[in-house]
Amino acid sequence: WWPKYGAIIREAATLDIKTILACWESRSNKDGRIDNRREFDQMWERVLGDFSDNAYIHFEIFNEPYGYSSEEWRNEAVAWIARHGGRIRGRDRTRILVSGTGYSERLPDVAGDGRFDGCRLSFHLYTWFGGEHETVAGWRRQIEKRIGPSNAARTIVTEWGAPMRNRPRDYYAGEAPDDDRDRSYVMAMSGVIREWNMGSVYWPGLKDGDAYSLTERNDGSLILQITNESGMTQLLRSFDHGGVRGRPAGPVYNRPNAGGGR
Repeated sequence: WWPKYGAIIREAATLDIKTILACWESRSNKDGRIDNRREFDQMWERVLGDFSDNAYIHFEIFNEPYGYSSEEWRNEAVAWIARHGGRIRGRDRTRILVSGTGYSERLPDVAGDGRFDGCRLSFHLYTWFGGEHETVAGWRRQIEKRIGPSNAARTIVTEWGAPMRNRPRDYYAGEAPDDDRDRSYVMAMSGVIREWNMGSVYWPGLKDGDAYSLTERNDGSLILQITNESGMTQLLRSFDHGGVRGRPAGPVYNRPNAGGGR
């Protein structure tokens, strides 16, 4: 399967689409820790052997390291950089993503650690991470607290999303009602990502059977249909692409923020 994945990744690069490759733990463990050290390093050696020279490919060390304390996780990330970072062309640290602590949901400890100077920061936020906020202002406060405005220039929001299928109310911009948590969250995320010029990756772009999926396949077809036009509009808004209402023209790719180079 890896040669097929590799071909897709290389094709994306020819379209000027940046790709983030990340290690996820196995389904059987689910403890927020690296499953097998030897296999972990072997995997990264293979990946870096294939893509270390391709500037469109970025490397996220480990997804959602919630099984580690802040200090443990930062030491793990430092060890990865020491072992593998030198293989990246030009030792370019901007192609390395270090996840925030917990479910990649808090950046201050990682951002404040000088050992990661020059690296990107990976941030996740969903409604169940941030409490029962039901206003755009409430969600904006959560985002600002968990990222920190001074860290925005280094940050890529590598996961954010909300229910898209069968959504009774849209996500178009405007004053969000105080009783709609999802709509307030989406508008806050899209707005802050855009204003702070951060990278943006929606989760999931496509996942069969997932209510959050932004696209879907009809009868197993490879032709994708958008599940929620207003959700797609807010994603494009986070990229600083197009307006806040109406269907985008032309093809749409799930790509980092073009304006910020992320």
